[in-house]
Amino acid sequence: AKAISLTKGIHISPPSAGGGGGPQLMSSMIQRMLNIECSVLMGANLAKEIGPGGLCEATIGSRVQEQGQLFAELFDTDYFHVSSIISDIEGAELAGALKNIVALAAGFVDGSDKHSENAKAVILRQGLSEMRRFAKAMYPNTVRDDTFFEACGVADLIATCYGGRNHWIAQEYAQRHGTTSFEQLERDLLKGQKLQGVLTSFEVQSVLNANHW
Repeated sequence: AKAISLTKGIHISPPSAGGGGGPQLMSSMIQRMLNIECSVLMGANLAKEIGPGGLCEATIGSRVQEQGQLFAELFDTDYFHVSSIISDIEGAELAGALKNIVALAAGFVDGSDKHSENAKAVILRQGLSEMRRFAKAMYPNTVRDDTFFEACGVADLIATCYGGRNHWIAQEYAQRHGTTSFEQLERDLLKGQKLQGVLTSFEVQSVLNANHW
């Protein structure tokens, strides 16, 4: 059996009597529960554009090259391009989760009364830098700098900060001057989808606090 995760997020599990707990990547949870190697697929993949066949690309993270190649052949089409296979699963997966927080900040800028493309450029540049720093702090032995220049890194960040739902909801929040809660905007506008950036920001904050970073 083989497994691949397309889920972007971090799960914070409470410590148990047997130890464990703390931040967990979805792929590591799948690997532990199923006892099989789990790859990941991450990238600038907005569902509303993939559905009609819009051009996009993705990165596959796999520690087993043959397994990564198998998944690349499975997913690659004439419009959905698997641009690279890398061994840095942690970096790819964290980039996919952390960019949703940056997208919130980009949405605040776009929804503010003093909208500025220069300010948004600052958010994207600094956001990418902090994504990389956080990932390397969590997994210093495996996360690579060049992962953040793949489809799973900067490309996913740009797409999400311009066309993703986290950007959209944050923009609405700013335009309404904070009079409507994120929970209400999620119910009214996302119709069952989740606002991952807010959840991930709480999870990241708990990691920062626990490690005194």
